[in-house]
Amino acid sequence: MTPDHIAMPAAIRKELDHLLSTINRSPDSDELEGDGNRAENFLLDIERAKALQPALIETSYLLVEQAVAARSGELQAQSPQEQLYEPTDRSPRYSLGDQRCCA
Repeated sequence: MTPDHIAMPAAIRKELDHLLSTINRSPDSDELEGDGNRAENFLLDIERAKALQPALIETSYLLVEQAVAARSGELQAQSPQEQLYEPTDRSPRYSLGDQRCCA
């Protein structure tokens, strides 16, 4: 579903379209998280102002969640090397306060 299928005021539609577009262009997961949070905060403000009916607000939240999930999947597919680094050797790690590290 796209925002085009939802009846809402033009100003709200324009901002939601902009936020969804920003989500779809997020270059990495950190930016994506911030873009998703901005979109959710916008919808929270709309909800508090009672500018849309509750069903439309819920649908808009779902659109944002779907956009974030889709972009997250795209980003993961683009860069599988961004896995957490795990050292291959299992030698003990020493802290700066450990006397054995300086011996």
